[in-house]
Amino acid sequence: MLSMALRVGQALSLHMPQPPFTVRPFEHEMRKRAWLGIGLLDVAASLDRASEPMMQSAWLDYNPPLNINDEDLWFDMTWPISEHTEGTFTDMTHTLVSAAAASVTRTLAFSDVTEPAVTIMSLRQQVVHDFQQKTSVLLGGCRPDLSDFQWYAQKTACLMGSWLQLACLRPLQRSYNFIPPKIQENALLKIAADNLQC
Repeated sequence: MLSMALRVGQALSLHMPQPPFTVRPFEHEMRKRAWLGIGLLDVAASLDRASEPMMQSAWLDYNPPLNINDEDLWFDMTWPISEHTEGTFTDMTHTLVSAAAASVTRTLAFSDVTEPAVTIMSLRQQVVHDFQQKTSVLLGGCRPDLSDFQWYAQKTACLMGSWLQLACLRPLQRSYNFIPPKIQENALLKIAADNLQC
């Protein structure tokens, strides 16, 4: 079913930032959200079934949805949608954090069948660091004390970052080009236990 959703999405030109036909601002944003939803399902299915994702990370990274609230757009609007200032927590912030994590997961956790895997350890660590920086910016205005959803978004981002740190050291699938570094004694178990502190 997921492969069918991907094919239908491509047939509808959801993967194109500017489709070959006219779309209103509302529809343009909804198309980006639908395409991102397919991409998130693709990664979730891959993790669940220990298989390669069908989509490459670049297919999602170059045209993400805007960091806006749902009330910022409506069906009949005719002008471009204004994105909130950086660090503002919106209805889409959690989804954008999940999208960033899915992109990094594609880079770190799988072999280099769909796209080239990052095999240099310092670059793998940099990818995780970049995710943490992006998450920090997205959640800059998060107020977990005021909203359960914002608390959930913050905790989920922390858990995603922790999981990506482990995937950096021990990917789900081995690549012929990447040999995981040796970790002495029970250091990996300690990293995993420390990550549960989020």
